[in-house]
Amino acid sequence: MTDFRNLFDIRIKNYFRHHNHFDDLLSVILFNGRQDTRIRLIQYVPTVKSTVLLTTNETIERTRDHLTHVMIDGKHCYVGVEHQSYNDKTMFQRIMEYDYLDYLQQYHDYQDSHGKKKIKKIITIVIYYGEEDKWKGARNYEDMTMDAPRKFERYYNVRFMPLIEMAKLDESKFTNKDNYNLVKGLKMLYGKIAPDNDFKVSHEVACVLGALTHDKEIYNHIEQQKGDVNMGQYVLNISKKARLEGKEEGRKEGLHEGVINTLLQQLQSKFGKLSPKTIYQIQTSNDEQLHALTVHILNMNSEEDVMAILING
Repeated sequence: MTDFRNLFDIRIKNYFRHHNHFDDLLSVILFNGRQDTRIRLIQYVPTVKSTVLLTTNETIERTRDHLTHVMIDGKHCYVGVEHQSYNDKTMFQRIMEYDYLDYLQQYHDYQDSHGKKKIKKIITIVIYYGEEDKWKGARNYEDMTMDAPRKFERYYNVRFMPLIEMAKLDESKFTNKDNYNLVKGLKMLYGKIAPDNDFKVSHEVACVLGALTHDKEIYNHIEQQKGDVNMGQYVLNISKKARLEGKEEGRKEGLHEGVINTLLQQLQSKFGKLSPKTIYQIQTSNDEQLHALTVHILNMNSEEDVMAILING
């Protein structure tokens, strides 16, 4: 079975590696397409981060979609973008980890340069391309916490995750033709506007939209085309069966995440706070590994037992 989520991830990351696509996207989502604000993309920053935690001296690694060094009206910062084709309830925590690692790496550079290499502030924006109208995951810690004393309201450190729903953007705000067609195509795909039989897009945009159809035949047809692709009604009016398959895949993903969350709660209740390495290993485990962990959970005596079962089965 074709892994459309992975396919979409590959396509969308490659699409926004083009500076003109990325600059135009930032202009619209940050400044509503205003031309009087100058955005200069200086460079793409490596997205695989491996660094050492200050408290435990433990090495951890994470990979984000895009991180760019930009200059806006003469001021420097980092802008990260994460692309999501489905609701991911762990997204907020992942963003916190990405930003923390990038700040930590900059902090090490700051220390090594004796304070000469200043730290750039970071914003990370999640862009949701899914069919469902509303993002259902948490966007800050506030969404997940119980009522707390109001006296300390201004002292709580609850970060906020900026989130953009791509299909709700106004395509007329984009100056880049590919970005305009991407948003318009999403709206056609999800039935927000009527399909246009003469709707032609670049091959790159067509492949991104094709990955979102969850239809192998349609995607293969698009991928084999050369030059511009007609994304008219015969392509965008996809079968009900394919849409249902995509939703069923999302349901299974939700069940998988539920098992992970339950296991984490049980293990933390048994062993106390888990190490980031153990949490990451559980979150990236497949169904077979999680099942083995569930079967043996009562017989475990330490985190080492958890890791042994996940690695050795």
